[in-house]
Amino acid sequence: MNKRLLIPLLLTVLLAGVLRFYKVEQDPPGLYIDEASIGYNAYQILKTGKDEFGIAHPLFFKSFGDYKMPVYIYSVAGAMSVFGKNEFAVRLPSALAGTLTVFLFYFFVKKILELNRSRSSQVIKSYLPLLSTFLLAISSWHIHFSRGGFEVNEGMLFYLVGVYLLLLFWEKKKRRFIIGGFFALALAMYTYHVFRILSPMTWVITSILFILKLPKDRKEIVIAGVMFLLFLFPILQFSFTPEGSSRFSASSAFSEYSTRSAQEKEFTFPMISLKNYFSFFSLDFLFSNGDGNGRHQIHEFGLLFRFEFIFLILGIIWIVEQKKSFLAYITFFLLIVAPILGAVARPSPHSLRGLILVLPLTMITSIGVITFLEFTRKKIKIALIILILIVLYELSSYIHAYYYHYSKVNALDWGAGYKGIVEKATEKSDQYDYLIVDKTLSFAPTYFLFYNDSLKPIFVTSDWIKPKSWDGKHILYIRPFYGKRSDPKLVNNIYLPGNNNDIFAQLWEL
Repeated sequence: MNKRLLIPLLLTVLLAGVLRFYKVEQDPPGLYIDEASIGYNAYQILKTGKDEFGIAHPLFFKSFGDYKMPVYIYSVAGAMSVFGKNEFAVRLPSALAGTLTVFLFYFFVKKILELNRSRSSQVIKSYLPLLSTFLLAISSWHIHFSRGGFEVNEGMLFYLVGVYLLLLFWEKKKRRFIIGGFFALALAMYTYHVFRILSPMTWVITSILFILKLPKDRKEIVIAGVMFLLFLFPILQFSFTPEGSSRFSASSAFSEYSTRSAQEKEFTFPMISLKNYFSFFSLDFLFSNGDGNGRHQIHEFGLLFRFEFIFLILGIIWIVEQKKSFLAYITFFLLIVAPILGAVARPSPHSLRGLILVLPLTMITSIGVITFLEFTRKKIKIALIILILIVLYELSSYIHAYYYHYSKVNALDWGAGYKGIVEKATEKSDQYDYLIVDKTLSFAPTYFLFYNDSLKPIFVTSDWIKPKSWDGKHILYIRPFYGKRSDPKLVNNIYLPGNNNDIFAQLWEL
């Protein structure tokens, strides 16, 4: 590696780490329900070797009507062995994977350029790896998902490792690279559901390519392919069970059309798939509103910064003009395969399922920036200063919105309030004979398990009435805020983050 670029690269990775780790335990506010579930199961695995249902060292974890992949949960268990059962440990694997993805992305892009036989400009070859790494480091899309306990970040890291190792095999023809590459692709499948489609697809395409173009290495390719299938056997077997297919069934884009005739489906299904697929490339999705889920992006911020639009267009034009370009092949391959699962799932577009799109889009945008600077080389200093100011403005606006507004506006999206319920209930539990929780607080059972599983609340419907047999008993009753702000029997209000004193729940003494 060029020593001249080592310090800029390390500074870029440091920036990526700061943006992903700073106050990660408190921003986003609270743990959303899947994070709490992952955290509790990870803690149970760490302490007892069993999940919440008493299954020893499971390969697939039952959760809210479907099953979670195991890698992230075991990663959180490892983090908890060092940092304890807390929000930081739940989010550490995601933030770390996001930071490492930025670091690996430099070598990934660099390797593509080394294998590129077309006449790319020397400026592209010199600056594309570092610029791509920098833009990924500050990507609001990538930062946002790296800061929550989302399994997709580890999955994307393993997938990128796999593709990078396959590039090394293409170059060096060493068995360890193709075996390692296929193993990393398999590991991605055991991390997040999207890669149950992307990894096998990548394996099939690369295997065919290697067999056709590397005839002397066919034996190594076949051996590695057999090992890949062995890695996949448990998940393939699981996928054909009702439990393994529950995720796809629940999120299928075609579920509402199940009663239609076969002829109608032949027309309807392809149209739905195409509509969903191309929705991932809509300007509204990428630059304005994202997928509309408050947990997935900040209000009035798209997944990409607005300044990236013109450079994305320039980058696409540059790549299309390339002939027999390895860079173009890899970039378009990632661009094409990334939304495939989203095409058959709902809702669509979905910024979590489509996160891997950030890699090719970042590469294309970086090419566009370099192309722009080449066009303006006679006044490159002025162009560079203007560009830096625009980038700093958009990045600082995003950071300000994230830390000063997002936690207040989107508190409910992240389960803020539930931790306060458990903490107050724990503080007062010795004073009461019964702890009663209104089921309207629908996620409360999971949060009680995560924050204090020694409490044994009784969950009741909203029309619950205290039994006469409990006369004389001290009861702490937790329910949502129904409009009454003061009462002699009101013990505590649980407030949401923000300046409005919004009440999330109340503790009553009965």
